[in-house]
Amino acid sequence: MNNKKLCVCIPTYNRSGAIKRVLDTELLIFKKYGIDMIICDSSEHQEIQTLTEAYQQEGAGNLFYQRFPSTLPSNEKVYEIFQWASESEYAYVWLIHDHTVCNEDAVIYLLQELEKNFDFYLLNMQAGAYACECFGDLNEFLLKGAWRLNSFGASVLNTRTFLKQVDWEKMRKKYGGEKTLNYSHIGFYFERAAELADLRACQLFFERKDFLDFYRTKTISWSRDTLRICLECWGEVISRLPAVYTNKLEVMRTQDKWFLSKYSLLIYRKEKTYGLKTFLKYKKWIKKIYPEDYLRDFWISLLPVKLSFRIFAGDLMGKIWEVKRQGGELYIFGAGRHAAECGAFLEECRIRFDGFVVTSLEGNPKELKGHPVYEAAERLKERRSLVIIAVLSSGVEGVSNMLDTFQTERTRIEKIIFAV
Repeated sequence: MNNKKLCVCIPTYNRSGAIKRVLDTELLIFKKYGIDMIICDSSEHQEIQTLTEAYQQEGAGNLFYQRFPSTLPSNEKVYEIFQWASESEYAYVWLIHDHTVCNEDAVIYLLQELEKNFDFYLLNMQAGAYACECFGDLNEFLLKGAWRLNSFGASVLNTRTFLKQVDWEKMRKKYGGEKTLNYSHIGFYFERAAELADLRACQLFFERKDFLDFYRTKTISWSRDTLRICLECWGEVISRLPAVYTNKLEVMRTQDKWFLSKYSLLIYRKEKTYGLKTFLKYKKWIKKIYPEDYLRDFWISLLPVKLSFRIFAGDLMGKIWEVKRQGGELYIFGAGRHAAECGAFLEECRIRFDGFVVTSLEGNPKELKGHPVYEAAERLKERRSLVIIAVLSSGVEGVSNMLDTFQTERTRIEKIIFAV
């Protein structure tokens, strides 16, 4: 295979610890398969550059370093990386977070699929088995890809087709700036896709074990800006896409509801990052994207915090007390950031729970927030349990269906979704 087949670019900012973990995990794997890695650093210090140079001195010939201004906005940094890749000798570029790592199985499968020479690969890192699904048209590509592609690591681009002869000034003008922050790369993906006469795009499915986000239990870095990013920025990008995309409103509503669930809003309200002023500022987007939640979100913004908790967390609390009254146990499904936030919410409500459950213990922590993590099939067997499903909205249906398979006369499982 051509040693210049694939380049992995890792944007980072002030996270030398994360970069060290990435390099320790992946550098030798990438070197084995002829994959280059470029650290795209815009840190305010020299730690990451010094770290990279140390690995290079130890013989990491496939590791490179590129410095960017620390004041450069993240969306502009992404465009600069893509523009560089379009002029490089690499056939494909893979932009990935500085806190996500993959194993050798994922690399082998990806390289195998790159031999098919698609223009665009959408990576589904949370599937149960390997598979490849071709997109039939642009709207199918948009519907299935838009929300997943908010993660940098979910796309591999063909530099010879998808990135060739791009009007970068047009892309910057249309999707750059504060109003599209965090999603401007999505605008580029679908704008460019619409320009290609015969787009060849597919979705690759990987096994869950193949990828690990080792910051997944931490608070999202832009949590104080969550409402603006998840409403205004998302809405602005999708609404600006070419007219060939006829289902934009449906796509807007695929935005992950976790960030705007009533439980999340209650926490924002308590932390004083959400109130009537914020609601009025973004009411246009709330009404457009989540019309069914418009009045609920208004009252949460207005009512006193304690009263809001009693009203809008009442159904969850009632279900918990009913199960506990009958001797049942309470578990949270998941062991990532959302599960941790769910645990924090229950603690805020002074609700004790019995731990976290997951599909498999492989790749998951042994405990989270001081509570044990169990394998669901084993822990829930022959018990009465209430399971709060605390995973990304896209994974809720799969988790719910799996829990249904555990039901027997001696195993009774009730479910409630946290992201509502």
